[in-house]
Amino acid sequence: MLNRPSIKEFFLPIHRFCLKGFYPGTSTKHQQRDDEQVPWTVDLSKYSVYYPLNPLGRTGSCGRGELKRWTVNYQTHLVIMCSTNDTIAGKEIFKYMMEKSKNNSYYRLPSTWTTGTNTDAIKKTLKRFLLNIYQT
Repeated sequence: MLNRPSIKEFFLPIHRFCLKGFYPGTSTKHQQRDDEQVPWTVDLSKYSVYYPLNPLGRTGSCGRGELKRWTVNYQTHLVIMCSTNDTIAGKEIFKYMMEKSKNNSYYRLPSTWTTGTNTDAIKKTLKRFLLNIYQT
């Protein structure tokens, strides 16, 4: 049998980035929710519900939140790796490149929002990432 994480371990922490700061383009602060208040099965009578509902529970965001569209939101991530020619316990060590988020709060893989049919997304993301590296 597979050892899978529980819903609390796997799904609930996904709302942690949605609760920081303000709604995009406004001065309205996100509503704070405890992990126990995230699932839709918990009754919060003063919480105004908008559709469609996030299948993973309440995020504190109304509407699309920080997503670009109501439907599937594709994001292209680049993983740029190189070998270090070093080994630890017989396993080869690799380096990979990350970028800081816009507000410098965490590191992430270089990425961009795209549509399902946009074949230029990888080229655009790589170009933006490399320009940022060489401009600083």
